Amino acid sequence: MATIPEIRRTVKAHRERLLRIPNVKFVTIGRKSVSGLIAEELVIRVYVSQKIDVTDANRIPRRFRLIGSDGKTQSGFVNTDVEVAPTRFKALSLAGGDSIRGRTKGSVGLVYRSVSGIEYALTNSHVVSPIDGTAFGASIQDSNSDKIGIVHRMTKIRSDRINTVDAGIIEVQVSAERNVIKNVPLRVAGYGTFELQRDRSYYYMTDNDSIRCRYPERVETEVAISFSPSKSAYFTNFVKLIAEKGKPKRSHSGSVLFYLFNNTPLVCGVVFAGSDGVLGVIPIKAALSALASSAAGSTGTTEDVRIAF
Repeated sequence: MATIPEIRRTVKAHRERLLRIPNVKFVTIGRKSVSGLIAEELVIRVYVSQKIDVTDANRIPRRFRLIGSDGKTQSGFVNTDVEVAPTRFKALSLAGGDSIRGRTKGSVGLVYRSVSGIEYALTNSHVVSPIDGTAFGASIQDSNSDKIGIVHRMTKIRSDRINTVDAGIIEVQVSAERNVIKNVPLRVAGYGTFELQRDRSYYYMTDNDSIRCRYPERVETEVAISFSPSKSAYFTNFVKLIAEKGKPKRSHSGSVLFYLFNNTPLVCGVVFAGSDGVLGVIPIKAALSALASSAAGSTGTTEDVRIAF
């Protein structure tokens, strides 16, 4: 079976060719879907606006020859799998579990102490700041309009370029219980990863909702995300999942996604978008890495904002 690095190199080599095909919306790496069931085989999943009669102009290759680490073609192949794309992703941005108010309503995903000893609340950038803007030092309130802290660092979402992270952290100024997700009896104890496994379930929780997800796919090309009727931005390098139980809502932006390993919650991503029973999730390490960069701070300095478990 082809490996993920081999498939990623192959997607990169054929990216422009695939995106030039009429009807193609975006491309991911995931498991093949057969009659609605997820198979073991890793494939290049090509999402189209609709399934139409095949012509020479819109024909999607059934397979591609794999690209090795040396950049040369190999003897093996990776198959493609064509799927109708969900309707336009929308930012999930109303009151949720631990409800907060910044630029809009949203959720605190996790309150934690950083390795540098500062208490932060993790959420989405679009919850605390307008698109194409910043909100450093802005006051953030809870659902009762009481101040809980200020925006400390955030990734700026740009409508004129392709984005990879939608994340922000609030410096907490009230008492809080760290590393706890609502309705989960155990504390988060470490970082998790997305392995594109069929048999792993992922979860996120709010006050009123419990969402179970499966079948992660790595989005390898840009996808439009709507933040309002008049504002959108393109994102890539996030993870798409299917919600098996529960329905993603606007109130869920900023929630942290986790899975259980030996009955211990491991946090693996930050929910930022969704549509038609699917989720868009920023991998947790990518979010924290971007938040640590000089571009994410008001003073242009770096900061270690990793979670102290």
